[in-house]
Amino acid sequence: MTLRARSEIEYTAAQFENMTEYHNGYELNDGRLVKKPRPNSEHSYISLRLLRAYYRFDPDEQFGIMLQEISIAAGEKHRPAPDLAWWRANRKPAPERKSAPLPDLAIEVWSPEDFDTKAGLEAARQKLRNYLEAGVTLAWGINPKNKTVEVYRIGEVKPTILSLSAELDGENVIPSFRLEVSKLFE
Repeated sequence: MTLRARSEIEYTAAQFENMTEYHNGYELNDGRLVKKPRPNSEHSYISLRLLRAYYRFDPDEQFGIMLQEISIAAGEKHRPAPDLAWWRANRKPAPERKSAPLPDLAIEVWSPEDFDTKAGLEAARQKLRNYLEAGVTLAWGINPKNKTVEVYRIGEVKPTILSLSAELDGENVIPSFRLEVSKLFE
């Protein structure tokens, strides 16, 4: 069966986790296989800057752990892989081959494809809302195009948009973690 034909079939999370696509850059969204865009260098640098900032703040992982591109269990037909995800120390995911439990914080660095159409940007924002609906407490959408961060919180309807002069705050999820938004784009 071709990949195109496979992407039109609806799968469960258990089926997806046993497919080769699970380990090859795909996510499961509403039961359908979705190819995750390959990050460009700007995307990778932003992720790296955020990882470095977190590990300067918590070098021994006393508060928790931040990981890249890990599939998370967000429902029976959902296995997204946030660009970065963070779990409290007492909730660290076990190193295994299946999806990790929901993180406390999910982070997406938006790709150029997300800005190709209005629908693409709305889909990127909806992905963050989906994390919250699944039970993630906090989600950040990092927008390289206009150098902002959209902060989504569980229980809130609209995100807070942070500009270059603002500070990213771990809030009650990662207490005391702060990073100037401008540092993400240097």
